Amino acid sequence: MLKEKFSVTMKCASIAAMFHRMNLCCTRSNYRLAKANPKKQQGFTNQLNMVKTTLP
Repeated sequence: MLKEKFSVTMKCASIAAMFHRMNLCCTRSNYRLAKANPKKQQGFTNQLNMVKTTLP
């Protein structure tokens, strides 16, 4: 994408280092499994959000 849009070629390590210098991070997207239970996932997400808001 960098080469196509900006005519620049960089290795992944160079991009990660540049992000680090800018106090940014590069993460990969997550995926959901086809057999996952949506109700259990939503329950877990709700619990996690509650814990996040109650902890200092």
